[in-house]
Amino acid sequence: MFTKNVFSIDYDFSAIGLGCRSFSGKHYWSTYDEAGSIQTINTALGCGVNVFDVSPTYGNGHAESLLGKTLYASKKRGSVFLITKCGIILEKNNKIRIDLSRESILKSIDESLKRLKTTYVDLYSCHFPDPNTDIEETMETLVFLKKLGKIRYIGFTNFSESETRRALRVAKVNAVQGLYNLIERNPRYVYNSALSYLVEKDLFPLCREESMAFFPYSPLFHGVLTDNYRRHLYGNTDIRKDDPKLSNERLRAYLSLLEKLEALAKELGKTVSQIAINFLIQKDTVTSVLAGASNPSQLISNLHAVNFMLGPDELDLIDKYVREFSLSTGDIFQTV
Repeated sequence: MFTKNVFSIDYDFSAIGLGCRSFSGKHYWSTYDEAGSIQTINTALGCGVNVFDVSPTYGNGHAESLLGKTLYASKKRGSVFLITKCGIILEKNNKIRIDLSRESILKSIDESLKRLKTTYVDLYSCHFPDPNTDIEETMETLVFLKKLGKIRYIGFTNFSESETRRALRVAKVNAVQGLYNLIERNPRYVYNSALSYLVEKDLFPLCREESMAFFPYSPLFHGVLTDNYRRHLYGNTDIRKDDPKLSNERLRAYLSLLEKLEALAKELGKTVSQIAINFLIQKDTVTSVLAGASNPSQLISNLHAVNFMLGPDELDLIDKYVREFSLSTGDIFQTV
């Protein structure tokens, strides 16, 4: 598996990382199986995957705990780049609260370190902007955690270009994460929350300018960009069913686009997920594709996305399909 290096982070990232949201537990992810999840993590380690992305919001700490105990048992914690997040607090009534205050961050990092069975995380990313806390307070707290050795690098997830530039006046932001996949080039919403950035228009130029890593999240769009999407309906407890994009007319538009992508995949002898991941790998700004997998076979299939490259004709055809889709849905389409 080939790797990419980013100037602001001294690390050779595997082109494909493992997104750990599917390890949230059966009450959050309908395909969750604990033994299979542990096997998936160990398979990733054995195949050279060295980027693991998790969050305390994934199953209210469950994914962090599972990943932590598996890495600890493998004795390979030191050979992986571990990403977790802070700032989204799950309340007892299942509502969320955004809190990037100093007090909240200091509490969150210690809870995550305990669950992850480690003394540090490589990248600590603020999960969503907090309108009630000055970004300077947040950054000063993160710098403090770096001095303590609890985090190595600072990251932002779902932050706008202007918010990130303001933070950069305090200290270096090493990486950003944004919602980005073959379909959603410049999405306006994630679930019911408005996004204050356009990935290709705002974040890509900023990452190039500041030599920051960019990690796209939801690269397979909740499993829509897979061959199994029609056969797999989300269970009643699956958090993905709450995404309003996956309902009514918009869902029909996705399925129409998926048919075209399935035909292209069949012609190339690949899977839709492999095409979707390979599309992202070819973006020079993308550092590592954080693709989820519920079992080892899905992981292995995803990893085969590095064994070929979509040609100019295929990329142009994909852009044509997505441009037509964007016109029908009112999405923002932009190529870089």
